[in-house]
Amino acid sequence: MTSETSPAATPDREISLEGVRNFRDLGGYETTDSRRVRAGQVYRSGALHWLTDADRATLERLGLRVVYDLRTPEERDQAPSSLPAGIRHELLPIGGTAARTRELWELVVGGQLTEVPPD
Repeated sequence: MTSETSPAATPDREISLEGVRNFRDLGGYETTDSRRVRAGQVYRSGALHWLTDADRATLERLGLRVVYDLRTPEERDQAPSSLPAGIRHELLPIGGTAARTRELWELVVGGQLTEVPPD
């Protein structure tokens, strides 16, 4: 990806958008085997219902192909995403047991991975 096709990222990997805050490139982070996640491949964000026309154009320039929406159906109904045409929108709601992040965190940190519920 060239600087002509991607917006400048701040040193903390944030991509500047008009309507959406905290849109970040997950590239550059070190993995457990001392390699690095490749930049420009995976992004994270929230509140995509606040995208402006300029933001949608930025997402298109980034080459975004799929958005994995982790919100519940109720959350999506209250604030539908306004993605550019051509970006696939996969719904993967985190609900039920998976929404209890504190409990899951304690299981993972405690090494009790076999007790993490399948959802």
